[in-house]
Amino acid sequence: MKRSKHGSAPIMAKFRLLPAFMLLAGSTVSWAGDIPQQPDESQFREHKIANTIGVATSIFSIDLDADGDIDVLAAINGPTNIAWYENDGATPPSFTEHGISTDADFPFSVFAADMDGDGNIDVLSASLDDDKIAWYENSGGSPPTFIEHPISTNTDQAWAVFAIDLNGDELVDVLATSLNKIAWYQNNGDFPLTFTERVISTNKGLGLPPIFAADIDNDGDLDILTSLVESNNVVFYRNEGGTLPDFTEVIISDIGASALYPADMDQDGDLDILTASFVNDRFAWLENDGKPEPIFTEHVISNPNDSANSIVASDFDYDGDQDIVVSSIASDSTLHWYENDGASPPNFTEHDIMGLGQRAFSIGTARLDGDGFNDFATASFGFIYWYENLSPRLPGDLDDDGDVDLDDFALFQTVFTGPQK
Repeated sequence: MKRSKHGSAPIMAKFRLLPAFMLLAGSTVSWAGDIPQQPDESQFREHKIANTIGVATSIFSIDLDADGDIDVLAAINGPTNIAWYENDGATPPSFTEHGISTDADFPFSVFAADMDGDGNIDVLSASLDDDKIAWYENSGGSPPTFIEHPISTNTDQAWAVFAIDLNGDELVDVLATSLNKIAWYQNNGDFPLTFTERVISTNKGLGLPPIFAADIDNDGDLDILTSLVESNNVVFYRNEGGTLPDFTEVIISDIGASALYPADMDQDGDLDILTASFVNDRFAWLENDGKPEPIFTEHVISNPNDSANSIVASDFDYDGDQDIVVSSIASDSTLHWYENDGASPPNFTEHDIMGLGQRAFSIGTARLDGDGFNDFATASFGFIYWYENLSPRLPGDLDDDGDVDLDDFALFQTVFTGPQK
């Protein structure tokens, strides 16, 4: 979030700028005690970003045009295969569509990162019908244009793509899953960029699930997390270290997953794994015991959760723990968010999210309206929506640390109501 224009002005001076209703005794919004909670049905407000000609299968949110607000990137099985939607920075924002590519045949996944180190955010895609993984170079214009550079065209039905510096050489590498392999593509650091394919696994049945790089075993390097469709195993590939790391497959669970997301759900300092499956309709989190060779314990959150296929975690109610949004592609599906109660292990309360953006293929979190609260966006059948988080508004960046959080709320309480008992 942008820093306050008042810089390091005294706290009391900032308070004078707050809306008057926040200062009145007996107001419907009370800032003493716990942060007030909105009614369940009003936690999120739906806004349409765009109608799409075709199915939007993947979504990613990032500031593509470097103007300080968050834009939305999407893969679409339609005439414009990859597009981005420019945020105008208004409250609430409106979005303008810009095409990136019409040459990706059935793109199923998009991602964004600065691939060439020029300070501009580039775009990546994995597409099914042309077996292609590509990156699209950001020109840096206003608005930017993009130049396609293929990375690989021999991945049988490329499903998912992810970009990160996997081997610690300060160059952004690419990870991808397909029907016939999991591979990482080493960025060689030359110009124009070239990549060397390094196959991690050739297990059959790879596909639908996303791929992540994350430190699953807490040893300081990045492992690879995905799910194997044929064997029904959730797995991570342990990074054994080095500039050209070897990877060892570790089976986490045999429950299968069409959607995964790594997050610390129990606040114990290690990464747990959220799983959702449209095959067995099960939605669960896998608790990491934090040991060097971690063992995972399944905790079912919802069973059945009809055709669940996408999942993300974020602190949506600003109580310090990770909540969940999950979607499914069932015809009568709704979006749900699951409120984490912060216990050990946590319990989750299901809340419906009302609106038209159902049957979502993909969910991505982002602060799209610039208010500092975690929103999310969805890609679905013919539509892209975003959901404004209506959590009670905190009073501003009072401690000048660049964000709005519970520390700011504590300062507010101290000045106006005294320290809480």
